[in-house]
Amino acid sequence: CWVCLVCWVCLGGVLSGIKTWIGSSNQSFLMLNDVCVNSAGEVFLIGHFDGIWDFDPDESEYLVDGTGIDNYSGDMFIMKLNSSLDFLSLTVIGGVDSSSGRSIMTVGDNKIAVSGVFDGKVEFLIADLLFEIESQFEKSYFIINNMEL
Repeated sequence: CWVCLVCWVCLGGVLSGIKTWIGSSNQSFLMLNDVCVNSAGEVFLIGHFDGIWDFDPDESEYLVDGTGIDNYSGDMFIMKLNSSLDFLSLTVIGGVDSSSGRSIMTVGDNKIAVSGVFDGKVEFLIADLLFEIESQFEKSYFIINNMEL
């Protein structure tokens, strides 16, 4: 059984397109929390997911497995699409426990700032540097500024 999520993006008040992402089972989820667009028209999506998802909404496949420990855990994703809404790249932040991207904004033309929440132990891979952080509380919040995708 596959789960399907349809997302549409309005640029300048105009429906730009409809894209579909496919999950592996009825236990999968993908939640989109925020969207932003840079001056070149590239679209950035942020949220979280669990299960196996094909993040390339076109004919190619880009399968990624969220590694959360239960049905409400998962990994954070940041997806970049071009102005035609074609898949460009994906960054996943996760680990044993859950992480969720909550907001995203552009910083200049080529960088973004993101914020989110995590619990337990999470791995942040940023600019080829791996940071493993363990929350000391039930939920911890993070901000990453000047991130390139």
